[in-house]
Amino acid sequence: MRQPLNPARVLVIASPECPRLQGWTSRKTVAELRGARRAEETAAAAAVRAASASVRRPADRGAGAPAHLGVRLGLVRSVALSVSLVVAGCGVPAASWDFNRALLAADALADDGDFSGAYSRYLELASESPRDDLRSYIRYRLGYMLEQQGRDDEALAAYASVYQNPTSLYDHSAGQALFHAGRIVARRDGAAAAEPLWKAVIETFPNTYSADDALYELIDTLRASGRSRELYAYLVDRFIALQRTEIADNLAYWTARVLQEDLADPESALEVYGVLVTNFHPSGLVDDSVWRSALCYRTLGRVDDEYRLLKAFIDTREVSWIMADYESEYYMPTLFRMAEIHESRGELREAIAVLERFQGMYKLSLRRDDTQYHIMELQLELGDLAGMRESLAWLEAEYPRSRFVRAGRELLTSAEQRGAP
Repeated sequence: MRQPLNPARVLVIASPECPRLQGWTSRKTVAELRGARRAEETAAAAAVRAASASVRRPADRGAGAPAHLGVRLGLVRSVALSVSLVVAGCGVPAASWDFNRALLAADALADDGDFSGAYSRYLELASESPRDDLRSYIRYRLGYMLEQQGRDDEALAAYASVYQNPTSLYDHSAGQALFHAGRIVARRDGAAAAEPLWKAVIETFPNTYSADDALYELIDTLRASGRSRELYAYLVDRFIALQRTEIADNLAYWTARVLQEDLADPESALEVYGVLVTNFHPSGLVDDSVWRSALCYRTLGRVDDEYRLLKAFIDTREVSWIMADYESEYYMPTLFRMAEIHESRGELREAIAVLERFQGMYKLSLRRDDTQYHIMELQLELGDLAGMRESLAWLEAEYPRSRFVRAGRELLTSAEQRGAP
């Protein structure tokens, strides 16, 4: 029996290899840590308010004061706010500017492939960084420069100094360091040897993009070796533990995919895809989950449910009056699948309506001419010669050089010769 999902579970991350993380998690839940992070992020706003309050302002105008004084007061307040923003957010000491320029110069050397020169620059900056996160980044880059030079043992030692001393649960540099250590181990000792490191990245730094990268490496390794059941068990266990972290949507998605593709359990996959769609709205995997849910319905022979889901998916497409409309890679196949379902039921006019909707949505698509020709084929089955003539005229106007123009003419001529109404 599958372990039930428990959204109310309180997450505490603990890593026996990382005393500093142990210290944090013994005192705080992730929610508290996130609260502390939000407090840090709003410190600048508080400084702005304090600086703005300290600026002397003219007294509020009375009933007999000139009308333009209100405009002046608004202008004074705007200037005061701008000044306070500069003081609070942009008043960076010259030493910090110099450090940032030097760091960018070191990054530029690395980008140009001068790893030895970049290493020397990073080494000079390692003790000068004004912030913990920058120090973590520089130590990670030192390891990466060593790795690029083929000095793997030294790189592993440098990476360890980063991931064993993370600055926070959101330390991307620490996550990258542990991930790259795994890459070295995989390269030297084989994919299986790196599995513990991939799991360590996922479990210790789940709020970093390196956790996503490590998850993909682990999935590839276990699936390639035929260990999908082991992978499924791990994904379920980690989702329950990490469902309040940034990697949770990936864990849910891959749990469903393994159920669907490897374990031939589309019904259970539907349940897990539903968890992602319902609970992880900002995730970039929502569209994938909707489409794959439709595939599960198709596998189960539940075509009515498949159609309802696809129709709801395309009908709720976000359309903007100003910016570009939201686009999903699954919208186009959704429309074609809906038309296919209508055709299989003999609902040819409904199929034509869906295909015409495609023509209106995707005016730059390379499939518009062959789609219009297929509309002609459906119109032929309906005996709709007038509709066929309109479709051919559209093809001749929009795509005069398309091979479907000639094919459309032949199709229409054949229909007229047969005396279709």
